Amino acid sequence: MHTIGTQKTKASVVIEAVADVGAQVTYANIDAFGEQTTAFINREVEVRDHATVDWQNAEFNDGNVIIRLASQLNGEGATSHTNVVGLTTKKQTQGLVTT
Repeated sequence: MHTIGTQKTKASVVIEAVADVGAQVTYANIDAFGEQTTAFINREVEVRDHATVDWQNAEFNDGNVIIRLASQLNGEGATSHTNVVGLTTKKQTQGLVTT
């Protein structure tokens, strides 16, 4: 996801998913919001019996962004792994919360 332009903008992104029984899911994304964008991103998944979810998250934002990645382990053998990389180059704030 990315934004361009010189006007101040706000973005709210919500992703919700279910990894059903035995599923193997990899969710990969790159965020690159522009300097004028303030954003809140919430990505959440329910992980059921013997399912696995792997988050691959890259943050290259120039604006202020708060990111929440959440895996609800709701089953026997449910697993989740999270890999996050963030790069800032100015005075922006990037908050990352994983659960």
